[in-house]
Amino acid sequence: FRMRMSLFTRIFNDIVGKGDLSFTQRKDATGKRGIAPKIKMIAAMKVLACGDPADALDENLQLSETVVADSTSRFCRLLKELYGDEYLRGPNAEELKTMMRENAARGLPGMTMSVDCMYWQWKNCPTEWAGQFQGKAKVPTTVLEGAASFDTRIWHCFLGIAGSNNDINLIDRSPLIDALANGKSKVFPNMPYNIGSEQFTQPYMLADGIYPSWACFVKGFATPSNRAESNFTKNQEAVRKVIERAFGILQARFAVVAWPARHWSLGKVKEGQSACIILHNMIVEDEREPYNSVQGLDVEAIVSGYDHVGEDNDAYRARHVAQFEDLKIIEALAEKKRATAQG
Repeated sequence: FRMRMSLFTRIFNDIVGKGDLSFTQRKDATGKRGIAPKIKMIAAMKVLACGDPADALDENLQLSETVVADSTSRFCRLLKELYGDEYLRGPNAEELKTMMRENAARGLPGMTMSVDCMYWQWKNCPTEWAGQFQGKAKVPTTVLEGAASFDTRIWHCFLGIAGSNNDINLIDRSPLIDALANGKSKVFPNMPYNIGSEQFTQPYMLADGIYPSWACFVKGFATPSNRAESNFTKNQEAVRKVIERAFGILQARFAVVAWPARHWSLGKVKEGQSACIILHNMIVEDEREPYNSVQGLDVEAIVSGYDHVGEDNDAYRARHVAQFEDLKIIEALAEKKRATAQG
């Protein structure tokens, strides 16, 4: 299910330890044992990861449609109860410093995350709500506003918004922007950083051209007039795509988010989205260990000797630093596979 066995086992043990009746094996009046909790969790994961309907698992797992639907709903609720505070939160000060340090190496000092919206078709939207949830896609949709760091960890999500909203009027309802406007945002604390000889204190996020020109959003130039603006726009667009990559990985890991939502209730739709985002963030953090422990190439020493004709040296260096970091990740993963095979 797109995760390591150790992470799957951890989630299973936490859910069983919660003592929820849906994931407790009980006996009936004749003393016969009921369905094992692990089978119910596997069924819920198959619904989320493979997009299987509840009545498609009756043969291989021997579960009825009602049991699968109930197990999936309870599994999503328990995920939010157990891990929502940790994996649906915003970044703390140390995590923000790490993001800003990594993005400074990519040529964007002061940047924290990238922000954008994703539209999810709602197949079984009630008829009386269809006009409210119908937007540019001409079908009922819900909107997910998200902000992600370079490792595709989603740090902010605003779920269940009617599809008739776009990126602009969605900002009027976003809790992140509301907290920022009221000076209560923990995502944008005062953190000094330098751009050239000037010092700034407020971090920013990368956004596309539809977002307003606020200090917290940095956009590319619509019509660059010189090489500096052109290079900046090219780098901004390349790094900003991290949120698109995060949405793509989320949909690839959990087909239920890629396909039209089949729930009749908006609460169930939001429940499924929250569960998939929690699992996505858990997988990202579980796989982050090789990234943090990579040792090897001296990137600065290699890149500092380059002098590329026709491109600003700092921009060239930041681009190649990011490329070498990716090579180090691949090398570490390959080494880990070799060690596992030999062991």
